[in-house]
Amino acid sequence: MKRLVFITILVVLLSACSKDKQNAEMHQFVAEQEHDERLFGWWQSINSLSDFVYYDSVTYEQYNATKEASGTFRKWGQHWYWYTKDMWLYGIRDATPLTGLIDSRIEYRISDDNEFILTKVNGDFTQSYKKVHEELQIVD
Repeated sequence: MKRLVFITILVVLLSACSKDKQNAEMHQFVAEQEHDERLFGWWQSINSLSDFVYYDSVTYEQYNATKEASGTFRKWGQHWYWYTKDMWLYGIRDATPLTGLIDSRIEYRISDDNEFILTKVNGDFTQSYKKVHEELQIVD
């Protein structure tokens, strides 16, 4: 029994080390990709006015925030890392000991006035996010 516990702990530790290396390689990969500069900053969801998304211009993190009744903004969800290619927005989330890297992609456009992100839904581009011009104060 002790041997089984030892082997289990060893496997978990080795897996965690492997995931750390995998995440570091993924962060390097994302940093080397294209990033549509028009996405940098805060965007407010059109469908849910209390939901916001942020595209970082240095770490290339993407994270979500919700405006609470008190007026403060709180981060939520997993941090994603993002890049763009051929008008596709790609997101990759860090691997954990229980999951591999998780990725997603969505076809997007930026409006001519740079005020809206349009995403393809059911074959048509629709406004999904509106640019936020003020800096939001985020509470973790």
